[in-house]
Amino acid sequence: MEKELGLYVSVSGDGNLKRTLVSVSGEVELEATTLNDEVILFSELNYSCYAFIVDRIKLAFQFLLTRDKDGTSAVDLRVFEFIQDTVQDLIEEFEIDNPMYGTLTRTLIEDQIPADDGSGLYPVEASRRIIHVLSAVMDMQFAVNSILRDMRFKVPVDLDKKYHFLQETGFVQVPKLLDQPFEYVFRSEVDYYKFLMLHFISANPNVALCECCGRYFIPKTAKKTLYCDRIIKDNKTCKNLAPGLKHKLQAQNKKVVEEFDRAKQKMYKRYERALDPDKKVTEKDLSYAEYYEWLDQATQARDAYLAGMDRALSIIDSVGKAHNKVIAVTETGYEGIPDAKWWTGTLLPALEKYPLAYVLVWRNAREKVTHYYAPYPGQTSAEDFVEFYNNPKTLFAADVNLYQ
Repeated sequence: MEKELGLYVSVSGDGNLKRTLVSVSGEVELEATTLNDEVILFSELNYSCYAFIVDRIKLAFQFLLTRDKDGTSAVDLRVFEFIQDTVQDLIEEFEIDNPMYGTLTRTLIEDQIPADDGSGLYPVEASRRIIHVLSAVMDMQFAVNSILRDMRFKVPVDLDKKYHFLQETGFVQVPKLLDQPFEYVFRSEVDYYKFLMLHFISANPNVALCECCGRYFIPKTAKKTLYCDRIIKDNKTCKNLAPGLKHKLQAQNKKVVEEFDRAKQKMYKRYERALDPDKKVTEKDLSYAEYYEWLDQATQARDAYLAGMDRALSIIDSVGKAHNKVIAVTETGYEGIPDAKWWTGTLLPALEKYPLAYVLVWRNAREKVTHYYAPYPGQTSAEDFVEFYNNPKTLFAADVNLYQ
């Protein structure tokens, strides 16, 4: 009997996963992994391109219904065809780039989008359903990151209310021999990760945030572990590199990591507000694509500053001391400043341990609206800039009278 499309998963008692994918291209056994690794990997996936496509479909949906001069509504079938074609292109590209996610997106659409019943409103209902099911995997990733944060701070995971949806999981259980683990068949990414999260929460692992790279990990022992085993530089891991850093630099790294985590939570709240159908849309609300774009840029900025700024300032500081010279950061900045906590979470921690005469960011260009390095009222980082301004460790031109 030919197997239906989907992901076939078995979980051993020690958390090892065996996975077989049945796709349009055939059956293949996927690389072995563990429950912990799969959850952490999912929490870090970058859905920016996927989010852009979902937002594109949502935008098209706004033009699906048209109104005649007499107020009569009609469906623009060209828009519906565009939505259908976009979904098909997404599936096919996904199947090439990541066969597992592509197959689960294909089966999700097959299972969740009803057949055309010939009614005039079918395109509207089908499009609305498409948006809902495609968005669900990103909502699931946000939930996983929220759960990881709760578990890190030893907050009980509320499966009755806050995360009740985890228990609404769809899968088929395949009978096996008595000495073999059950095999489960999934036809949706969301159902697969709900299943994993229920096992993960039940196992209650010790979730930690690496104080070097700022990513979640599961320590191998019960004792407090500060650094993960990810390779970050010259084939060395955070655990290899971090102990060699000076104590003061370790403290600065930890501060940047914590500020980044707080900014991430703040930006997610802005995304959540945009989901409320009864709330008036504001400039502070974020779409899926905007959230992932911010997350990608903020992550790169954090990593770049942690890796580069201290090294550069350390060299400048050494040269200044050797030649009895005053040191300064004469050019720096982050174009567009998309990180809501860049001033106090990235820039200030990188600068405050050095005796700098001044720091200067690049200009705000008149001829290019996106080319700016200082915030304006209402800009994403404006509130944080005010906090940076009010910090007792900073002095601005108005604070210093050079001519008295």
